[in-house]
Amino acid sequence: MEELPEPRPAYVLTRGRYDAPKTEDKRVTRATTRRLAAVSHECSIKSTRPRHLAHRPSSPRSRLASRSIAAGKCFLGAAWWPRRKTSARKAPSRRIPKLLDWLARDFIKSGWDTKALLKKIVLSATYRQDSKLRPDLRQRDPENLLLARGPSQRLPAEMIRDAALAASGLLDERLGGPPVSPYMPGDLWRESNSMSPAYHQSVGGDLYRRSLYTVCKRTAPMPDMLAFDAPSREVCVVRRSATATPQQAFVLLNDVQFVEAARMLAQSALKRAVVRTNKSVLFFDD
Repeated sequence: MEELPEPRPAYVLTRGRYDAPKTEDKRVTRATTRRLAAVSHECSIKSTRPRHLAHRPSSPRSRLASRSIAAGKCFLGAAWWPRRKTSARKAPSRRIPKLLDWLARDFIKSGWDTKALLKKIVLSATYRQDSKLRPDLRQRDPENLLLARGPSQRLPAEMIRDAALAASGLLDERLGGPPVSPYMPGDLWRESNSMSPAYHQSVGGDLYRRSLYTVCKRTAPMPDMLAFDAPSREVCVVRRSATATPQQAFVLLNDVQFVEAARMLAQSALKRAVVRTNKSVLFFDD
């Protein structure tokens, strides 16, 4: 991404019409608004060139960017923490905005250290709350406005598959590379569209790569992912639903990927098993 030798001309289009007249009097150039130019001194910026616009939201005096990042990390690390809504449609305690402000200031002081921010979140007492509802919490905070307990939710679809592969020792942890094609029943690509190319299943380690690298076709998404509420990516979703259906248990018991992971996990457990009989120790190697 580089600047063009000559900036592409831009025009004010009346009412946003793409076919509006593009005359010289409607031509505009890149510039910084007067308001932002006036506050550039706060960011220790003497120049008001457009590329310095990014310095203002990331300035230590402006917690806009740091607070957004802190809120996002909280949401990704524990989706129930900063923005969890209760059954009564009430927001969590007023302490949450103060918490995010504190995290934002701490994030700036750390030199925008994302790893340190995530570590602070996941090691916090709030993040590690038990999902069990104690009698005293039922009386004091029945709607969990104080976030005194954790959520009782399962992992997303991709993480369920990755967790099974990791537990069995099959997970391929390579980073990057092209998408891969794990197990898929039949040839759903052709069934959904006869003009589609055939589905070619990956081989070797590519079968066990993280779900992040799974090939995605919107007209024929992976059925094991759909069973666990993964979106088809035909439309954008703000938040995934989390259901509990018999079909999910059926997938875990019968899907080739999970059966293979279970078999490898069982073999690994048998190899480590120790049977003590008459004061003798036997190791299962096969």
